[in-house]
Amino acid sequence: MLEGRAVGRLSQTSHSFAFHTAGMLHTRSSRTRLLAGLTVLAIVANACGDGETTVASIESDTATSNTATPDTATPDTSASETAAEQTGDEASVRTAVVQSAQWADNVTITIDGTTVRFESDGLPSHDYLDVYLGDGRDGKFVAGGVDSYNASFSFPLVPTMAASPSETGNGAIGVAISGAVFFDPYEGDGSATIANDDNETIEGIPFIDACGGHPLPNGRSYHYHGIPFCITDSVDAAGEHSVLIGYLFDGYPIYGPQDTGGDEPSDLDACLGHTGPTPEFGEDTYHYHVSANANYISECLSGIS
Repeated sequence: MLEGRAVGRLSQTSHSFAFHTAGMLHTRSSRTRLLAGLTVLAIVANACGDGETTVASIESDTATSNTATPDTATPDTSASETAAEQTGDEASVRTAVVQSAQWADNVTITIDGTTVRFESDGLPSHDYLDVYLGDGRDGKFVAGGVDSYNASFSFPLVPTMAASPSETGNGAIGVAISGAVFFDPYEGDGSATIANDDNETIEGIPFIDACGGHPLPNGRSYHYHGIPFCITDSVDAAGEHSVLIGYLFDGYPIYGPQDTGGDEPSDLDACLGHTGPTPEFGEDTYHYHVSANANYISECLSGIS
């Protein structure tokens, strides 16, 4: 959380950014979400639209969308372990893992058969600013704040490894437990500029905030181009493998920057993924990491999306 921080953390590229004025800060209420007793979920398949961002969360029969921070407690992985031990059915295991993820209260997740649907109001459950810089042809400019929108995305429950990776393209590439989304590493102007390497602050207004995110210039689609610090600071523990923080659109989960033992993984592939144990799966499974090193987040998908 950013509340109480006079100055923001260093980004992946050692650019510092700050929340200079308390009045510029939006604070989302914090609430613990209990996942025990989740009812059977129904999947609603929905394809991603024309670049307008849509997001997902966990939905029971009576689920409602409320804004809150992600649960900061250590995730309960007993459901996924039990499913693995009792059935050995990959769909059952992955259903349990999706259900036990620390989705914020503004996220609704529905699962039916082979599809997971993510829906939210598009706002991150952590703090964000009233105003951000945008990036135009003539450089950075004061763009505005963050607006809600109908964020809805779908991804496969059981991912399938592709014969070769595919480029992510512009815009959203996955969903985060905060209710916001992940973008690829690049700015959207086609310049192949790494967004986190191009961060700057003008008159106290940052391009990318201390949580590692920002909206599009139109205020929509708050998103991360790398480590979402306000998520990972809440859910990860020193010396341990990062916790699941979302999914990319091929259905493979994405984690913070820590591998087993708490160090950065040294064997990531071109898509910043590898096969190994995770807290939720407990055994070797393919997954992505965000990274403190360039390019900070995947620019390709290893699975079929």
